[in-house]
Amino acid sequence: MKKRSGIIILLISFLFIAAEVLAFMIFIRPGMKMEEFYDEAVKGNFEGMNRIYSSLSRDDKEDALGLMNDIAVHFTNDYISGKINYDELSVVLQAILDMDEIVRKDDLSGGGKFSSNWIKCYTSANKKELDRRFKICANELCLNGREGSYDRYLVDFRNVYNLTYVAGGSVSNSQRNLSKDYVNEIDAFFEKRINSLYNSYLNGKIENDMIQAYIDTSKELFSGNAESAASAIEEEHSALGSFDENFDKYQSMIDNGQYVEAVDGLDKYVEEKRNDRLFKDYLTKFEELRKRAVEMAAGFYPSEILNLIKKNDINGAADLLDKVDKVFGNEVNLTEQKAFLSNYWKLAYYNYMVNMEDNLRMDLSRGVSVGEFSNSLDINQSTGKPDLMCFKDLDGGGIPELILYNSSTGFTYIFTCMEGRVDLAGCLKVLAYGKDPCDIIAEPYSGKAGNMEVKRVLCRYSQSNASFSVEKYCYRNRDYTYFNINGTEYQILPEDPSKPKEEKGEDFAVIVKRFDDAEKEIADYTEKWGCEPPESDSVTIIRYFDYIY
Repeated sequence: MKKRSGIIILLISFLFIAAEVLAFMIFIRPGMKMEEFYDEAVKGNFEGMNRIYSSLSRDDKEDALGLMNDIAVHFTNDYISGKINYDELSVVLQAILDMDEIVRKDDLSGGGKFSSNWIKCYTSANKKELDRRFKICANELCLNGREGSYDRYLVDFRNVYNLTYVAGGSVSNSQRNLSKDYVNEIDAFFEKRINSLYNSYLNGKIENDMIQAYIDTSKELFSGNAESAASAIEEEHSALGSFDENFDKYQSMIDNGQYVEAVDGLDKYVEEKRNDRLFKDYLTKFEELRKRAVEMAAGFYPSEILNLIKKNDINGAADLLDKVDKVFGNEVNLTEQKAFLSNYWKLAYYNYMVNMEDNLRMDLSRGVSVGEFSNSLDINQSTGKPDLMCFKDLDGGGIPELILYNSSTGFTYIFTCMEGRVDLAGCLKVLAYGKDPCDIIAEPYSGKAGNMEVKRVLCRYSQSNASFSVEKYCYRNRDYTYFNINGTEYQILPEDPSKPKEEKGEDFAVIVKRFDDAEKEIADYTEKWGCEPPESDSVTIIRYFDYIY
């Protein structure tokens, strides 16, 4: 009986042990394997993970997928929150990535979700890490150029990106089993990132050199939409840089008081760029700069022109007024200046006529000459005293010359007004005025020519130096024994019977004809004979005030 009871006890004990073993095998050991699998996973040990995973049942493999998914999410969140670094995360995700290739072969029900989830983790983590490395690359390029560590940083970026780049910036097949969604999402992330950086630049939060480094780095690292965005931004940045450069140029001109040049340049530049899509945001800025220039010009040029007038720099004042008027028009009020400049010569001539006799006597005493034929010192002031006056614009320059003349003798005194000063240009004994207002045919009264019987000289007025030049002349004596034609002298001597005919000089008739032709050539310049200027409204000297004003 005791023996039988012992056997029964042993049998029951064996059954309990077997049940425990079975329970261990069914419930405890799989749990231990999952714990081991977890330990290997958090260490990033792919070999250990694969070894344990291979020993799991199909159901347990499904659980392993869930475990890896939880690990990926947990470590990714720790990285994003800054609790671990990227290298620590990368070891774990790399092991899970390698496990994904094994999982795909088993065709588990949770395999698709697992692949999708860990890729999301990988993508989220890489966005942060790639952005960090992108900044490192751009900062290095901005600070040290390509001579520093820039190229090495580019390689580091590409290693994180997990793509192999080939010549031309195109992307070859993935080194690792990354989905197209990953590539597209990273591309979209940096497309948005580049645009965000550029907006910060436009808002003044990023310096020009830094945004250029971001642009250059983007073109080095990206393809697809991110590269296209960088290229578009580069084009716009270049255009905006040109806008800024021109804006600064015109602003500097305004600061230096070059208002005419600045506004003239601004008007032409804005007209050229007005329809440019990128220029629309700058249009108001340029218009405000122009407005500032006009305000400053309106306060500067009127007084500046008056200052030039006070300094008797009439030509300078007129030139400046013309420039300002052409660029600004009615934007700068120059009414007073225009009125003065249009009449300043009247004031100058008026002041001269107030003391005409004394002023003329002083001018004649200076010996104003026109060639060798007309010198003011040879004028008899009693017989040459002017009795009539008129204005005539000889050179068409806009400011007329003052002509005083003696209607009986033809002695004529021609004055010009330059820079507010009245100068005697010449004293001529006028025979006629030419078809060209600058030409006057006169009779010499000085020197050898003054004693001749027939004498003509063609004089031409030049406003640039306020004087007359001799263009042509001819004169002869009463008995036809001496001729001078434009400086060539001919003297007729009594015939010497002892000389052969061929040695007696030119024939008298030939010389006379040559002289007559020269006289006629000068006469052909004539419009009207007489000392009164053609189309003039001459008045007596005593009426000078009414005539001038």
